Amino acid sequence: MLQNQQPFLYALSFILFFIFILSLFGQGEIVFLAAKNLRKNYRRTLILLCVIITALTGLIEFFGFASNSIWNLREITIKNGLGHIQLYQKGYHQATLPDRIQYNIQNYHELHSLISQETFLQKHILGISGELSFAGLVAGHGKSTIFVGKGVDTENYQFLSSSDALVQGKLLESADEITERKSQELLEEFEGMFDAFPLPGEKQKENVRSAWKSISPERKEIDSPPALDDVLLGQGLAETLGAKIGDTLTVVIATRSGALNALDVNVRGIIRGFTKEYNDTILKMPLKFAWKLMGEEHVSRIAMMLQKTENTDAVHTYLQDFLRQKNLMLETSLWIEEADIYKKVNALYHAIFGAISFIILLISIFSIGNTMLMSVMERVPEIGTLRSLGQTKAGILRLFLVEGFLIGLLGGILSILMGIAVSLFVNHVLQGIPMPPPPTGGTSYRAYLLVIDYPVVWAAAFNLSVVSSFLSTLWPSYKAANMEIVDCLRHS
Repeated sequence: MLQNQQPFLYALSFILFFIFILSLFGQGEIVFLAAKNLRKNYRRTLILLCVIITALTGLIEFFGFASNSIWNLREITIKNGLGHIQLYQKGYHQATLPDRIQYNIQNYHELHSLISQETFLQKHILGISGELSFAGLVAGHGKSTIFVGKGVDTENYQFLSSSDALVQGKLLESADEITERKSQELLEEFEGMFDAFPLPGEKQKENVRSAWKSISPERKEIDSPPALDDVLLGQGLAETLGAKIGDTLTVVIATRSGALNALDVNVRGIIRGFTKEYNDTILKMPLKFAWKLMGEEHVSRIAMMLQKTENTDAVHTYLQDFLRQKNLMLETSLWIEEADIYKKVNALYHAIFGAISFIILLISIFSIGNTMLMSVMERVPEIGTLRSLGQTKAGILRLFLVEGFLIGLLGGILSILMGIAVSLFVNHVLQGIPMPPPPTGGTSYRAYLLVIDYPVVWAAAFNLSVVSSFLSTLWPSYKAANMEIVDCLRHS
């Protein structure tokens, strides 16, 4: 959060400190007198500091919580199969959804080798994986339902699926062999169908037995070696089908030409993602088997996982230039361009943070303004004495403004220290904040307060403290500066 406002916040903090330093050298006497007045009225000063520290500490901790939520959502979005950067065939995004299969990338292996061997990209890329997206029907145990299929490169896909939790079984591994399936005899189930149509010969039952074979295979052992037709099911999809590890299911899809194709698959593992929709529909299989199912070798996209999300823009710019130099008919896309949920949540948190900041600003202005106005009324004789000794209206105005500035300066620094202390206590002593599962599903988790690694919130809190304190002293300072000397001296 606040990445876009970061230069402004840092610049404003520097300007405020610069003004304070200039005041020490140019108006040192007034600064010293203002500090002495704050120390003299220490009870009132403590009340003001408590108001500022309490409000801004809450703001800092909310920022830390929101930053943690957004950071988690960002990383989960990227690691849930999206990747930092995606490569598509030109025209893929402009095509309608049913026609996108016509814009699949054909030369996946050549592109993978070409990108992997580039020196600059090697430094930043964690993994490259092709993905073939499709949808269809999956059936088993007398039930069927729709699924969203992904053919994944078994050697690299784990970089893009690190947010998937393995509930049961094992992950996909590289293999070339397909599971051998033995049919089981179910003579008793079909024997009555042949009573009216006896088969010739003496061994009628043997002929019936050889004519009818079940298409239900034996269950594969959990510890069996990996096979090309292994698949991973989402937890919700497995529960819908009643599928268990080692079961055989049948998937039916439409190829690019429109023909239907069906193959048996083996359930090797059950996974759980971050959202309920994902868990209820996802079915992952090796890319080679997906090619066998689709009847041709192509991928929908190539996803690139970087070592650091912060390097995304630099790598993306370099990759675009690299593709142009190689005259490759590919287009690129950043993860944030396809992360609609992330953008909506991020916008929501920014709106909430802005609203809370505005409320805290108003509370601080009214609280500090009220206290400073009370201070002015209590110090009327003091103001009259200063005026009678030659102090000008401008001098009185500067004195109260500097007092407000010092309160804001001290309150901002103490708020930052208190915010850091609270975040350390929550993160290391309490081990985070237990959170329920999100509305979209998934599991419970522990939230942390990201404060130490985000100095931009320090700048925001400091600026808010100084600005609110300074603004709240404008009216009391003006009122004090315009008091008549005679009225001040006879005030009791």
